[in-house]
Amino acid sequence: MSIRFTIVLLIVLGLFAQCKNGVEKQANTNQAGYLIQVSVKDHSPNRLILLSKIKNNQPVVIDSVTTNAEGKAEISGSLKTPGFYLLNVQGQREGLIILDNDTMEVVLDNTNDTTEPYITGSALMDQYNQINEFQKQYEQIIYTNQIQMAAVKRNNAQPSEIAALEARNVTALEEVQANIKNFLRKQNPPSIVTIYAASSLDINKDFAFLDSMNRVLKQKYPDNDDIISFAEFLGKYANIVKGAEAPAFTQNTPEGKPFTLASLRGKYVLIDFWASWCGPCRRANPDLVKTYEKFKGPKFEILGVSLDKDAEAWKKAIKDDKLTWLHVSDLNYWENEVARKYQVESIPTSFLLDPQGKIIGRDLGHEDLENILSKALK
Repeated sequence: MSIRFTIVLLIVLGLFAQCKNGVEKQANTNQAGYLIQVSVKDHSPNRLILLSKIKNNQPVVIDSVTTNAEGKAEISGSLKTPGFYLLNVQGQREGLIILDNDTMEVVLDNTNDTTEPYITGSALMDQYNQINEFQKQYEQIIYTNQIQMAAVKRNNAQPSEIAALEARNVTALEEVQANIKNFLRKQNPPSIVTIYAASSLDINKDFAFLDSMNRVLKQKYPDNDDIISFAEFLGKYANIVKGAEAPAFTQNTPEGKPFTLASLRGKYVLIDFWASWCGPCRRANPDLVKTYEKFKGPKFEILGVSLDKDAEAWKKAIKDDKLTWLHVSDLNYWENEVARKYQVESIPTSFLLDPQGKIIGRDLGHEDLENILSKALK
């Protein structure tokens, strides 16, 4: 599963309607700046148009205008660096704008509150629109496959038919990710749109690519808040991508004794994040038990890290599911220190380490895990 980076701007889109901050008019200090030409679809006059910037996870209005008798308005100013902004028409759905000192045309369809503004004329917005086109292509394939999946299941499909549709989803995702990376590579130098595009990429596979792009952006715009935030995000994942040395940790066993990951050096280790209350985890356990029975020994071990908060429920699940491998937890639920260190956002999540403690796989399927272990433990 991809770890998708979501820009703070996108997380708080829904907050704008409740925002009561005053207008912070942005000074136009440069002669050359941005010009946003707004046109409201129903041509209604006196529509309030607001331009906002996210500051400390809150949208702050930096400019406001009203439409004229023809439903048009202009917003102008200047920026030191490009960034992510929101454009809103009288409390309706905001549209994301990647703003630079450029001219752009914005068409607002205020007759439909689910329609985002369509923006053209800006080099950055053209790149943004292209990324969205790649994403829409993938979503259409997934939608079609879901319909076919439902149909074949109703007809008591063979497992091979279902597997073929699932494989098609994986192929479609890989293709759209390849298209996005190829498109971004052609932008020379890289643009801030890379940050938005990162939400569609797999941080495990594409970390080096995104990190190299962001290093160029940091050199070009060292004071840009969005780029600084993205660099901080990448920094959190630098130690848990494939090839990195797995972060060290110590937690207590069900018996209350401390156990250290480093004590397993020399073995292949599967770190399995799970919990007694996690349905998908419990359903995955039988396959994991089979794998352990097949490969356990001096060269392979499983270390379960539980996100439980009830010690008795944790111990009962271990016994009921016959999980005879090693287990640790601090019983802090989603605040589990190891889970936070490994940026675990959902469970089950797992990491496969080689005997040197380096990460060689994440969230491997049952067959993939067994194939790797079969080759490694010959």
